[in-house]
Amino acid sequence: MNDRLLPNQYKLIAFVIFIISIIAFILKIPLADLVQLEQARMSWIIKDIVLISLLIITFSKDKNETQRVQNLRVQELIGAVIFGGFILLIHSIQEILFWDGRYQIEDGFELMIAILLYFIVVFNVKKYK
Repeated sequence: MNDRLLPNQYKLIAFVIFIISIIAFILKIPLADLVQLEQARMSWIIKDIVLISLLIITFSKDKNETQRVQNLRVQELIGAVIFGGFILLIHSIQEILFWDGRYQIEDGFELMIAILLYFIVVFNVKKYK
């Protein structure tokens, strides 16, 4: 699996892009005016940049990628997928219990962000333990 991961330098670049895009999304900086796009379209572009940066962070090597870290990476990816399934299950139960006449399906973007953030946090906490 180690040969299929991105180089370590990508992680720093993606982290910087992630921070900048989160700040831009939270502060609602009028970037749309700079590139002459409507605000809604610019929000989707920023969301996509956040998702891509999280994917790059997730699939980048560590500086010292050992067999222990590789095993932990696989274990936590499995845990993150289970976490995503749990979120979908809870959301479905919530929709059944509190049905207001219309169904609201979980957005794939939100689910993917939750899975990637869960993986990054749990993987790094366990790696440095």
